Amino acid sequence: MHILSTTPDDPRHQQLLRQLYTPDSPRHRLGHDPVAQHLEQCFLAIDGDQPVGRVAYYRNPVLQYKGEVAACLGSYECTEDTRVSRALLDHAIRQARRDGYRYVLGPMENSTWRSYRFAEVWGEVPPFMMEPYHLPYYAKQWRASGFERVATYYSTRDTALHYDKARLQAFEREVQRKGITLRPIDMSRLDAELRLIGAFSIENFADNLFYTPIMVEAFVAQYKPLAPLFDPEFIQLAVSGTGELQGFVFAIPDRTDTSGRTLIVKSGARRRDAPFRGLAAYFFGKMARQAKRRGFTNIIHAFMHEDNASLTGSKLYAQEVVREYGLYGLELCPSTSSGT
Repeated sequence: MHILSTTPDDPRHQQLLRQLYTPDSPRHRLGHDPVAQHLEQCFLAIDGDQPVGRVAYYRNPVLQYKGEVAACLGSYECTEDTRVSRALLDHAIRQARRDGYRYVLGPMENSTWRSYRFAEVWGEVPPFMMEPYHLPYYAKQWRASGFERVATYYSTRDTALHYDKARLQAFEREVQRKGITLRPIDMSRLDAELRLIGAFSIENFADNLFYTPIMVEAFVAQYKPLAPLFDPEFIQLAVSGTGELQGFVFAIPDRTDTSGRTLIVKSGARRRDAPFRGLAAYFFGKMARQAKRRGFTNIIHAFMHEDNASLTGSKLYAQEVVREYGLYGLELCPSTSSGT
């Protein structure tokens, strides 16, 4: 077995995916795939003439862990053979060490704006829309190579769809008194709306773990292709009288659920200095109210970090944990040098 340095367009990458996953596997619509930004190279493990594993190696100059610039690994695919996974990951680790890094993170496609995390607790809920898919033994392979979980995330489910009508109405009156308009996304001016949400997210997610900034136009380019899936009723904004976004919630019907009864709450946030509290809880309650009216029976609150305030608001509605995810890190050496 040997390890090659390749690019994502090497046909052996697709050959590997065909070997690992059946044609109807969720991986083909929900997987980790390399992104061009900060991609240094892909490492491909070859046994005989067969590809048996791959991993992408990124050098994002502003990705930090414990105050130091960190390398990250993504697009991991591998056969269920610890011999292969150790050789592949050890090769990437040696490269990171040669490049002067102290820490390696993963799985992460360059940044947390893209796909990242492994699921370790799967529950009974099948893979849902916008959830990266991978084989269940991947996390075990990373731990076997010395990686440890450095962050935990959860997806929870609400099947009751209870909400307090009086509480929602009282909140709406209160924020309107303070000059805040609660409204759905305006699809007739989608680019402007996405720029508004993007600028807000870039600023308000800056304190998130492993945050790296992106340009507003990059945010728009990432989310605009999803527009045919948008339902304005489930993308709600709180906007001040001067047009400044105070908070938002982004939810999308799960098109992978053939019953059409699952709604995915993907993200949401409130401006830290907003002149009111309880917006996250309000949005979650409003999602429950509108989903119930529309015939949905499940709401999944997806990908919430264990220390995120949105998880607290979510727990008022969705208490059943259906998925637990980990992001992993490895300290290479006690050196203080970094890969800038």
